[in-house]
Amino acid sequence: MSFARWDRVSKRYGAKLALDDLTLEIAPGEALALLGANGAGKTTAVHLLLGLIAPDSGAVSIAGKNPQLDASRAQMGAVLQVAALPEKLSVAEVLAQHANFYPHRYAVAEALELAHASKLSSQRCAGLSGGERRRVEFALAVIGKPKLLILDEPTTGVDVPNRRALLETIAEFKRQGTALVLTTHILAEAEALADRVAVLRAGRMVLHDQMHALRQSNTAVSQLAGITELTDAVLLTLPGVQQVQKRRGKTQLSSTHPDACLRAWLAKDSTLHAIEVNASSLEDRIESLLREDASDEN
Repeated sequence: MSFARWDRVSKRYGAKLALDDLTLEIAPGEALALLGANGAGKTTAVHLLLGLIAPDSGAVSIAGKNPQLDASRAQMGAVLQVAALPEKLSVAEVLAQHANFYPHRYAVAEALELAHASKLSSQRCAGLSGGERRRVEFALAVIGKPKLLILDEPTTGVDVPNRRALLETIAEFKRQGTALVLTTHILAEAEALADRVAVLRAGRMVLHDQMHALRQSNTAVSQLAGITELTDAVLLTLPGVQQVQKRRGKTQLSSTHPDACLRAWLAKDSTLHAIEVNASSLEDRIESLLREDASDEN
């Protein structure tokens, strides 16, 4: 059963179609990675889910209700790319004020501990570094014990130890049943946290699959390289070969079946040497989609 849902949602800004017929849902305890190049529609999708804007067509729901209702907003927490903190207040004062919006909430000290920001409690917001601000923003997002946590580039500016700690806290929220929506340019974070991946391109969803299925997919293209006597025409007949290129004195093959391709290549060319094989990763596959997005814009 889904907790949050976009149902055939479209949204325009003037002549620009920001989202086109998007249908997605997130269940309790599930994490969805929403990926795409800048301008792909991620921010619009997130703002619709938060109830900050309304769709032109279709429906968005939180627990079956309009996200613009106060009761819906009380069930959500968000770390957004653009956020402002009251410069003259201390971190604890800001959290105490924010907690009043929620019927169920953590104590200020608990929220700061979850964000690994306890030492920042008495510090004025004006004096926070970028990474410290991000951790305070995370504390603000979770203080209301959200059932849906929306994380837009949640670790931007955070140093490595605190980044790892935040990711573990996020994973713990998921284990406890919180639904997560994650947008990030750090694809390793998506791979570590997400159960499903949706890639947007120019407002349309071009990929939607389970993370484990993407990891096991045999359609990703791997790169094989070597010095060979075979012609391009022969190489194109090898298993799964999609492209043949010359690079740095070697012949490079792009193949969807690298193991079978390499065995066949060796069988046809006993002189083959200086062999390299670079298996494609999930990151490679998603990045290839994002590169296609960028090329479409040019």
